[in-house]
Amino acid sequence: MSDAIPRLRELLGEAGARLGMDRAAEAGALWSRWEEVVGPAIAEHAEPTSLRKGLLKIRTDSASWATELAYMKEQVMSAANALLGEGTVADVQVWTGPGPIRRKRVEGPSRPTAPDPSRGSDEDRALAPEAALERARAAWQKRRSAGPRRDLRESPRKPENPW
Repeated sequence: MSDAIPRLRELLGEAGARLGMDRAAEAGALWSRWEEVVGPAIAEHAEPTSLRKGLLKIRTDSASWATELAYMKEQVMSAANALLGEGTVADVQVWTGPGPIRRKRVEGPSRPTAPDPSRGSDEDRALAPEAALERARAAWQKRRSAGPRRDLRESPRKPENPW
């Protein structure tokens, strides 16, 4: 029997492929090296959002960048396939979405860690999840005990249109 630990992709098999995990390693490589694939100018305005069944979807922050990338579809596919292996990206779809494009990652932990309430300053302990939950409960209790409030946004009900 082999001592090798099976990968999640191997354990999930076809179910993993339906969830989009069949190309997770390739997608991760593309995400982490996106600026190398498209260059820094484009990376400031576009980011990959999914890679499934050979279709690479790219979100841009404006319609003009979406148009530009649509014209560059072949070059993006070629650069992505040079990085990931021929045939990994068969098509590119560009879309425009709200919000800023994620910038190049800063070295360090991949996500912030919650402070340990047993250690640290009073400020750290005040940020602990239990303290936050207690503050929210107290605010809810105070608001509930204040009695009914009139919502200023509500307007008198309009009569129904008979037509």
